[in-house]
Amino acid sequence: MGDFAKTVELWSQKALRNADEVVSNATATLARIAQDRAPEVTGELKDSIQIWINGTLVGQGLEGYQAAAQQAKAGDEVTIGWTADHAVVVEFGSGDRRAHFFVHGAVTQWDAIVAQAVRDLAQ
Repeated sequence: MGDFAKTVELWSQKALRNADEVVSNATATLARIAQDRAPEVTGELKDSIQIWINGTLVGQGLEGYQAAAQQAKAGDEVTIGWTADHAVVVEFGSGDRRAHFFVHGAVTQWDAIVAQAVRDLAQ
C-alpha cells in the first residue's frame, strides 16, 4: 500500500474512532440530563432507567446506565427508557399532575449535546 493510501486509511480509522467517541459521550450526556431532570420522590423512577443498544439491553438502574450509554457507537440504534409504572404520567402529566418533560427536555438539547461532545473531543 502506498504512502497516500496508508495515510487515507489511517485518517479514516481516526475519523470513525472520533465519531464513535462523540456518539458515546453524547448518549451518556443525554441519559444523565434526563435523569437529572426527572423528579425524585422515592427513587423508583430514576432507578427504572434502561439502555438498549441495537435491540439488546446493555444496562439498567442507577448503577448501570452511564457505563451502558457509553457503549453506543456511530450507527447504533439507542433506546433509553424508564419502566416505572408512573414514568409516562410524570413525563406528560395527567389530570391535576403537571408534566415534567424530563425526557423531552433532554432530547430537545441533542444538537447542543453533540456539539459539546465534538468540542470536548477537539480539546
